[in-house]
Amino acid sequence: MKIRPIIAAEAIFLSFVFLLANIRSTIFWSLYPPLDTIFAPAWRETLLWLIALFLMYYLLTEYGLSQSYLDAWRWQPLLIVFVLFSLASIFWSTSWAVTLHRFLAFAFGSAMAVYLSVRYSLRQFLRVLTMLGAIVLTASYVMVFFVPALGADINYNGAWRGIFWHKNQFGNILPIFTLVFMIYFFHPIFATVFLKKQLWFYCICYRWWQFFSRIRRRDISLSLSSMSFSGWLFCG
Repeated sequence: MKIRPIIAAEAIFLSFVFLLANIRSTIFWSLYPPLDTIFAPAWRETLLWLIALFLMYYLLTEYGLSQSYLDAWRWQPLLIVFVLFSLASIFWSTSWAVTLHRFLAFAFGSAMAVYLSVRYSLRQFLRVLTMLGAIVLTASYVMVFFVPALGADINYNGAWRGIFWHKNQFGNILPIFTLVFMIYFFHPIFATVFLKKQLWFYCICYRWWQFFSRIRRRDISLSLSSMSFSGWLFCG
């Protein structure tokens, strides 16, 4: 079956957005990328944001959402003020290059977030998050079993960290994915029988990951609390 260009563009766009939003928390990028030259890693990161921005413009045009996108910005004047304030902070920053780099990431991220709110309904966005959680978990397991030198943290007796630079980084986002998975599982309009079997499988994988990564008790408690809350919300 031939894949339509717009579907391929959207898949690439979503991959770029979620990668760039978390790139500095992974083992593939520096937490504080250098900014000394125009070809430094920090500015290459900005180039990736520009590619994502181009893809977003293409998608807005193809879906006919340009006006809705502009209206969404007009409805959020405080967000515009906050973005402009972030830009203005360059003038009193002790390192204007670092501030400019962080501002660009924040501005591009805000632009992408507005697009996601215009493009997807709540149900569609939850499905995207479910797919993202499955991909992140699968990639982390691949790193642990096939590249253990990177997937396990030698500073914590080999605790699993997957694609992240620290085991607790995954622990911070794990409750979010768990909550999304449970919403899909419990709500009848979201899940099919086949999807529920997939969700069960990935929830078991998450529990297994928590054990071997030795995630902090606070994160495990938050994850279990999110499961209980979603069960009460959609079943009770």
